[in-house]
Amino acid sequence: MARSTSIESINELTCMPPFPVLPRPLSDISACPLARRLPAKALRVCFLRNMNQHFGGVCLPVSKKRYQEFQALLEAVTVAFRPHVYLKSAITRIFRINGTELLSVDDFCEGDIVACCCQYEPFMDVGYNVNQHYMRILGSLIRMREKIEEDDEEDSPLSDDDGVIDYKSCELPQAILLYLNVTKPIWINKSTVIFEGTGRARKDKDYIIKMVDKEHMCSRTNDTYFEIEILRKLQDHPNIIDLIYTVEQFKYIYIVIERLDCDLYELLQKKQVFPESLVQKAMNDVSKGLAYIHACQIIHRDLKLDNLLVQLDYSAAMEPAVVAVKISDFGLATYYTGREIYQCCGTPHYMAPELINCTGYDFSVDLWSLGVTLYYMLFSRLPFAHCECDPLVVQEFIRRNNYHIPPELKMKVSLPAQQLVKSLLVKFPQHRLSAIEVCHHPFLMNRRSGSL
Repeated sequence: MARSTSIESINELTCMPPFPVLPRPLSDISACPLARRLPAKALRVCFLRNMNQHFGGVCLPVSKKRYQEFQALLEAVTVAFRPHVYLKSAITRIFRINGTELLSVDDFCEGDIVACCCQYEPFMDVGYNVNQHYMRILGSLIRMREKIEEDDEEDSPLSDDDGVIDYKSCELPQAILLYLNVTKPIWINKSTVIFEGTGRARKDKDYIIKMVDKEHMCSRTNDTYFEIEILRKLQDHPNIIDLIYTVEQFKYIYIVIERLDCDLYELLQKKQVFPESLVQKAMNDVSKGLAYIHACQIIHRDLKLDNLLVQLDYSAAMEPAVVAVKISDFGLATYYTGREIYQCCGTPHYMAPELINCTGYDFSVDLWSLGVTLYYMLFSRLPFAHCECDPLVVQEFIRRNNYHIPPELKMKVSLPAQQLVKSLLVKFPQHRLSAIEVCHHPFLMNRRSGSL
């Protein structure tokens, strides 16, 4: 049986204020934004045994499709309980911890924690401990709901609003200004400011200075902000952005990295359509970098066109050629220790289904994002909800639908390219290719020049 944890320890999982101390341990959960009815999908519910303080409960998905009658759910809970706890009779009634009785499947909410009573048993709140695995899932669900509500405000162009990082009240460190000429910021949000800079000694060298609010970033990543540590570990790979140096202060971290010519998203907006040779070059570089990242037991978690930087060669007589594509922005990257991760983060259009569903994930979420990136490069559109901006709608679309290639575009793309997309945009993560397998896929073999 999974270990149990008391309800107040959810604070460690969610970075939220603690819930009320028992004997009213779980009543406020049903009032949180998470607990809204989502009848279109199975709801995550933890079933506790009435008056059993130490049994952590069993987790069952609840939906009308699975249990058309409430009696069928009662029978399923009875069967699930019998290997673990003593039952005087079958389960006949179910209560929320605040004492509200649930009388139908429609009464359940996402993230519910309920107590189950045998016949003639009165409901009692005895200060329950809850399955720790379920608490991790619940924490991820709450964080996901918070992140979705903040997403529209989080990433925005340069603005003077109070919601962004207050970079004007502090000067850049002398360790930055001594070596770099720094211009005004080109991007700003709640946790990060991006500056451009050139070397004072070498005017031809360009840099990016990333100013990060440590407290906000740690809150956003649930105290798993490892960007500098990870960048240092990944140095010297030709397809990973070069870290020049860092400066850390009490409130902010300053990260100086090399500046390349553009990112793949900017390049695609300019060109409208990528030739397949350029897609091959980009995929070859990114898959090699990603294989190295995974070999170092790191998951990127935000792989997308915007975070793939391009180095161009302007010496050619015709259009510039792509010299290298490098993976950047490790702000959401984390270590993989062999256990599935439940924290929900990333960019909605690029999120893997298992990440959205909070069912636990590993390296394979990066391969799904790579598949979305490949699809975008080949067809100049996103595979899921291309024109939709609402994160909830996007995630529900990914959860419910498979990608498809418009017939008018299918004839313009080679069969190996279509097969690679198919091998990456697989709903079941265990069936997705690994980064190493992508490197050896037929689409990337015998590739031509990456010219524009």
